[in-house]
Amino acid sequence: MAEFVGTPILEDEEAGDVVIMPSEQESEVVSSEEIREVIQQMVQDQAQYDNCANLTLPDPSIVSYYRSQARRILWFEDEIDDNAIVYANHIISWNIEDIGIPVEERTPIKIYINSPGGNLNECMVICDAIRMSETPVYTINMNSASSAAAAIFLCGHKRIAFPSASFLIHLGSGGTYGTYQQTKSQQKNYDKTIEIFKQMIKEQMQLPANLAEKFDELIDGEWYLYMTDTNPESDHNARKYNLVTEEMNFLSQFNTKKFAKSLDF
Repeated sequence: MAEFVGTPILEDEEAGDVVIMPSEQESEVVSSEEIREVIQQMVQDQAQYDNCANLTLPDPSIVSYYRSQARRILWFEDEIDDNAIVYANHIISWNIEDIGIPVEERTPIKIYINSPGGNLNECMVICDAIRMSETPVYTINMNSASSAAAAIFLCGHKRIAFPSASFLIHLGSGGTYGTYQQTKSQQKNYDKTIEIFKQMIKEQMQLPANLAEKFDELIDGEWYLYMTDTNPESDHNARKYNLVTEEMNFLSQFNTKKFAKSLDF
């Protein structure tokens, strides 16, 4: 005969049947203190729900900005103005963070460019920060790197361009104001600054002697160069003038071991 633990069993001797009797339920006494705790918890839960209900999602651009910062990615998508100094600040800060870390083990800084250019002074600050950076800085021209943006691109330790990318290299434009003596001094200072800018561009391009002579002539005008120009005789051939050190044809190249290793992605 099967036994049922905790359940009284009676046998009907006359019928020979087994009758299972239900067990008695113990009554549970809840104290007033426990009731108060339950009510307080319900109130807290409701308050937390109300707070969550009033929350809003952050602006996607802010999320993208901080995600890029974590990955050491900078975006030049507008004119380079006074606000662009913050990019130099980031480069300096990341170099400070990397003190004591071997250069080959550092996370590289990547600058994506699609910019018409901008102010010369801010451009020179960013160029100097890139050139002095011990942490590798890679510049990527997504479509257009013009004027000051082209100079920043050329300062990258490795320079990558999308297939349709173009460049504009020139000496920019400026002006003077004030008294005769003031404008005379300003023009002299501007000439000196342009000479420094010009020499920096020339150094970054690392041109052979025959092209270095042509450089002085071309930079005095509006010098456009294109990734699509493959004519070895053309002065608009970006590869001929050493503007790029790496090329991209497919975005999936970022995921290939060879390309990723070359760029330290």
